[in-house]
Amino acid sequence: MKSRQKSIRKQLLLWLLIPILCIIILSIFSSYYLASHFADIAFDTELEENAKGLAGHVVYKNDQWTLASPQLSRESYSHNSQDKVYFLITGPKGEFIGGEELLGLPLPTSKYPAFSDKRMHGEPVRVVTLKIPLKHDQHQSFMLIQLAETLKERSILANQVLITTIAHQLFLALLATIFVWLGVTRGLIPLERLRQELAKRTPNDLRSLQDEYIPQEVRPLTGTINALMKRVSGHIESQKRFTANAAHQLRTPLAGLQTQLEVALRQSDPALKQHALEQMQVSLDRSIHLSQQLLSLAKAEPNALEIENFPPVDLTALTQEVVTFFVPQALKKEIDFGYEGPETAIILKGHENHLRDLLSNLVDNALLYTPTGGRVTVRLAQESQIILSVEDSGPGIPESEKEKVFERFYRLNGTNIPGSGLGLSIVREIAQTHQAQVTIHEGSQGLGALIRVSFSSL
Repeated sequence: MKSRQKSIRKQLLLWLLIPILCIIILSIFSSYYLASHFADIAFDTELEENAKGLAGHVVYKNDQWTLASPQLSRESYSHNSQDKVYFLITGPKGEFIGGEELLGLPLPTSKYPAFSDKRMHGEPVRVVTLKIPLKHDQHQSFMLIQLAETLKERSILANQVLITTIAHQLFLALLATIFVWLGVTRGLIPLERLRQELAKRTPNDLRSLQDEYIPQEVRPLTGTINALMKRVSGHIESQKRFTANAAHQLRTPLAGLQTQLEVALRQSDPALKQHALEQMQVSLDRSIHLSQQLLSLAKAEPNALEIENFPPVDLTALTQEVVTFFVPQALKKEIDFGYEGPETAIILKGHENHLRDLLSNLVDNALLYTPTGGRVTVRLAQESQIILSVEDSGPGIPESEKEKVFERFYRLNGTNIPGSGLGLSIVREIAQTHQAQVTIHEGSQGLGALIRVSFSSL
C-alpha cells in the first residue's frame, strides 16, 4: 500500500478555501432569505393598503351593503402587469358583497390584518384579510375584505436578489482565492529557501542551519535538524578517529607478522623455523585480540546506540557466566579468582552483549595485570544503585593516570605486559551508553586496583 504524500500547500489551501466557500454559500442563502423576507414585508404592506382601498367602494344602499361600482373587477384593480389580483368582500352576516367567491370565507382569527397563502386557478397567491367596521343606524358591525395577489412579482424580485447576491459573492470568492493563494505561496517561501540550502550542500557539509530567515513555527524543525547534524558530525569525527587509530594499531602487528613469516621462510633449521612460527602465533593472537577489541569499541559507540530501547537483562546470571568463562585463564596463572554477590536476579535495562563485553574487558585486564598467585574478585551488589566491581592485586593505577587509562590506545608507563590499550576505553563507552559511571579506586590494603561501574536501578 503506497503512502499518500501530503502537500503543505494543498493542505493549507483546502483548510482555507473550503471554509471560505462554505461561508460564501451560507452568505448567499442568508442574503437571499433576508432579501426575500424584507421583500415579502414590503409586498404585504402594499397588499394591505390596497385592501384598505377596497373599503371605499362599499356603500349601504337599499338596506344592504353593496359595491358602489358594480363594474369593479380584479383586472381593473390590478396595480401591475405581472400579477393577477383577486378580492372578496363579505358583509356582517357573511353575505357576499362583491369579488371572487372562489376565495372562500377566511378562517376565523383574532388578529387582523391576517395573511395566508392559497391557490387560485392553479397559481399560488398571497392573501390578506381585513376586518373593517361598518356604521349604520347606530349599529356597529364589520365586513371582511380579502385581497389576493399572485407571486410573480415577488419571484422576479427574489431571483434578481439571488442573481445579484451570487455574482457579488462569487466575485468575493475569487478575490479571496487569489489572496489566499498568494498568502500561502509567500508563506512557504522560507521552506523553499531551506530546501534549496539543503539541496546545495555536499554530504560533508554538516554546518548548522541559519535561522534568521526561518519563521518561528519552523524553528523547532530546524533546531532538530541542527541537533541531528551535530550528532552525525560527532559520530563521523569519532569514526574518523577510530579508523585512523585502528589503522595505526593494526599496522604494527601485521608488519611484524609479515617479517616473522619472511624469516620463517628463509630458515632451513627446523628449530629456528619452529621458533619463528611460534612468534608468528603470538603476533597473530595479538592481532586477533586487537581486532576483537576494535570491533567491540566500534559497537560500543554511544552515538550508535543512543536511541535503542534496551530490554531487561539479568546482570547476576551474566556476571556468573563471564566469571565461569575466565576460570581456566585464572587457573593457568594460579590466581585466586572468584565471585561475590547475590544468587538472585538483579535486573538491569541494557544491551546484553555489550554488558558482557564490558565485564569481559574488566576481568581480562585484571587477570592480565595480576601476577601469578595473586587475587581477582568480581563483586555485584544492589543498593540505591547497581554496583559492579572488579578488584585485583596487581600493580594498581597511579592517581595521575586514572583518567588517562580511559583514553584509546593509552598504556601505563613502565609496563611490559602486552596489550592494546583499548580495554578501559571500551568499558567507558559501554558504560556511557547505559548511563553508568566508571570510577577507579585503590584495592583493599592499598594493593592493586578496584574498578567500579555504577548503574541506575531499573
